[in-house]
Amino acid sequence: AYYQLYLTRQTVILLQSNLAEARENYNMLKVQYESQVSPKTSMLRAEIQMLQLEQNLITASKNLTISEMIFKAFVPYCDPRTVELVLATRNTTYTIPVFEVVRTQMYKTRPEWQAYLLNKKLAQASFALAQADYFPNFQVISSQTWTNNEYDKNPDTAYDQKGWNTFLSGSWTFFNGFGTDAKTSSAWYDLNSFLATESLTTKNLEVELNDAYLSLQEALLKLQTSEKLFALSRENYNQTKALAQSGVSSALELVDALNTFSSAEISLSSAQAELYISKARLSRLQGIILDQEGELNL
Repeated sequence: AYYQLYLTRQTVILLQSNLAEARENYNMLKVQYESQVSPKTSMLRAEIQMLQLEQNLITASKNLTISEMIFKAFVPYCDPRTVELVLATRNTTYTIPVFEVVRTQMYKTRPEWQAYLLNKKLAQASFALAQADYFPNFQVISSQTWTNNEYDKNPDTAYDQKGWNTFLSGSWTFFNGFGTDAKTSSAWYDLNSFLATESLTTKNLEVELNDAYLSLQEALLKLQTSEKLFALSRENYNQTKALAQSGVSSALELVDALNTFSSAEISLSSAQAELYISKARLSRLQGIILDQEGELNL
């Protein structure tokens, strides 16, 4: 919810910036059209782009409101409109942990798996306890006594008496109306139900782990390519805009360059958020609330 709020807010900010750029381009082409430097189609194309960005901004604002509501549901004491949303760094050098290390950590600290193991042990203990009624019970009771008597006539004389008693008792229930059989059968079925679901539980965990691990790899590659695309599209837009101001570049090239740059900006923000969301998914899968870098610091 935190990173999704970051993404939607960042998208609104970027679209507002791109809309301002589109308005500036429209005003420039309008002046060129009025000066008969460029055709009317150039001005109209810039106006169409401006209106499209306005529509995108309306949709992004709606998504931001929904993200704020979701974040508010998780953190009711915090106003999402005043939360400072920060990603630690654009860390394209982030090292993905070794798969087997993550897998071992998952089975060590994942709450759902630990709960399953505890319930399995409880079922085993219940079955063993039910079976105990088939065997005789023995009790050994031992006691020690010590009596000290002192007489007033001769205080220096005392008569002590020590004693030990040991009792051994046993019982064996031969028939109790099939109660032992019923309890044993019930405990046996409970135990086997846990054993039957163990394979399914581990398979589900393995599938979830592989999905989260591959998603993290994909998110890191997307971020690396998105940063390259952003740098190239920004340079292309700046050069195209300078040429358009000189009347060398066409309006079509300017509009296309701004569209590419706007898309690259949003893709970069999305890739950044996706990397952090993927890291959070993997941490959650391992049963870790906060990662070692402390990036999710609310």
